[in-house]
Amino acid sequence: MIGLSGLRLYGTIGAAAAVAFMTWATVDRFSLAGKLSDLRAEVASCERAAGDITRNLDDCPDNVALGLEYARASSLCDAALDVPNALSTVRAQCSAPVKRVVAERDAAAQELVSTREALDQARSDQTAAVRRAEARGAAQATRKDRSDAAIEAAPGAGDDNGDLRRCDAQCLRDLG
Repeated sequence: MIGLSGLRLYGTIGAAAAVAFMTWATVDRFSLAGKLSDLRAEVASCERAAGDITRNLDDCPDNVALGLEYARASSLCDAALDVPNALSTVRAQCSAPVKRVVAERDAAAQELVSTREALDQARSDQTAAVRRAEARGAAQATRKDRSDAAIEAAPGAGDDNGDLRRCDAQCLRDLG
């Protein structure tokens, strides 16, 4: 059996252990409170940096900073897609699939421009060809009318129907 002196010894050891534990818990609580305060300040700094695209993300944890960098690049890429002739920004900020789609879009736009230019050229060529054909037709009709008038003006050949005409030198010049 444990005597009174044994109980005092165990009681003193137990009390000392309880005091040590309470001291450790108090110190640990204040240490954790300081760490929590530091983490809150770091989060607030990271939130401020995340809100301003020009600020550095050194205060943010690596995984958060990486996510914010992707978000920033995505925002810049989205903005660049709305601006004409912003190819350098698209190349610098957008991901490979977006670059591919932009390249396909630009190639299709260039093909459309080339097709329109070819169509305009074909229309121009067609208009010129129609004008030339109309001029040839008008000239040919004028020549035919002159020739018909020269033949009508030529004296008759003396046949019974009056269809034959005698064409002298002047008549031939008028036909030529």
